[in-house]
Amino acid sequence: MGKSSSDDAARQATAPAEGHRHWLTPERLRVYPLIFLFAFAVAGIFLIANSDNMLDESGKPLGYDFITFWAASSLSLSGEAAAAFDVERIFAAEKAAVPALEFIYLWHYPPTFELMIAPLALLPYIPAYLLWTILGLAIYVVMLRRLAPSPFTAMLVVASPGVFIALLHGQSGFLAAALFGGALLLLERRPILAGI
Repeated sequence: MGKSSSDDAARQATAPAEGHRHWLTPERLRVYPLIFLFAFAVAGIFLIANSDNMLDESGKPLGYDFITFWAASSLSLSGEAAAAFDVERIFAAEKAAVPALEFIYLWHYPPTFELMIAPLALLPYIPAYLLWTILGLAIYVVMLRRLAPSPFTAMLVVASPGVFIALLHGQSGFLAAALFGGALLLLERRPILAGI
């Protein structure tokens, strides 16, 4: 018996039994993400419908990670960027966005990040939140498509719980992930730019 016979035997031993397919089929890779996206949409609608004065049932503002971005932007636009680190000033700016707010959300970012978020408070809180999350998600998906161009990749990743949480809270994770992806794309050709 030659090498060909042993290769055929190995393939037969590892192949699924006749009529049995792997459970993760291309059809399921298309349908399962849609089920998750539908469930996330229902959960988001439920959360918004049960909010009161832009606060969820636990008293947190809709987009509660985003509120610090908007508040710091508001302070920066008024010429008081350093006030983002002052507890009373950031809380006052957050209450300007969500007047019923009772909890303080502190600014934990470096001053340089204020340059990136500075334009946010040019819009009212909810439109700014929507712009931030939708634009962030779009940049994230474009980067994913560059890193893994399979048609399934973007749908599978967008249907993950982490994406739902980042959208719900208005986190900066999409931006961070897109920057990391950009660094990976540039790593071999332009390592200094990738590091920056």
